[in-house]
Amino acid sequence: MNWRAAVKYLNQARRYGSKLAFAGVGLALPVLSFATPAGTYDGITSAVDFEEVATAVVAIAALIAVALVAKKGARMVLGMIGR
Repeated sequence: MNWRAAVKYLNQARRYGSKLAFAGVGLALPVLSFATPAGTYDGITSAVDFEEVATAVVAIAALIAVALVAKKGARMVLGMIGR
């Protein structure tokens, strides 16, 4: 196969591949709607304490911020010493 034939094949694959993917998504959506259970998720959401999760996320973000500020300060001090 020469390079022109390969380019032609790739162009056809792009043209028809996007249409096939779009059609596949259109066919899959009704199937996915039947897969979801009806009802509420109160049993699942009440089992998780979101206050502890939020506290942990904020604590990790604070640790990262402190590390970045310490790194920036160390670079500044070492830069002044090196002059």
